[in-house]
Amino acid sequence: MANAWQTDGKSMANSCPVPVPVPDKKEKEEYSSSFSKEIGVSDFELVREKAHANADIIRNYPKLDLSDAWNAFNSRHYGETHTVNDWTRLWKGWCQRRANMSGIPPSKRHVHTWKCRHVLEALGRDEETAQADEKACELAEKLNKEKS
Repeated sequence: MANAWQTDGKSMANSCPVPVPVPDKKEKEEYSSSFSKEIGVSDFELVREKAHANADIIRNYPKLDLSDAWNAFNSRHYGETHTVNDWTRLWKGWCQRRANMSGIPPSKRHVHTWKCRHVLEALGRDEETAQADEKACELAEKLNKEKS
């Protein structure tokens, strides 16, 4: 009788459902469009998007005092809620205006040449052995394309 129950024309796999894990509420919130969820400025300080924004700001305005800018931004926006995307946009704009008002120019993008230190180091050369050969020129062009 047990064999008849197990082999009634259906495979065991079909008769024994496999449980599918259901994420708990906290997990659902993390995966469900966290970009549309509004958070406060202190929560924005902890998200990875702020770290990415900081990297962009440092690259564009290396002389800007980022911690001083953050303290002012935090004071100005304390108690407000926005989405992560809005906070990121506000923070980058804040830093750009602050740098402009302070007379801090944006950094100029480095253009690689056959004799810049990046190409020389990659080719194991120094200023004395630098050559405007095909290899150095191609590497400089490749490095410039990677940055853009």
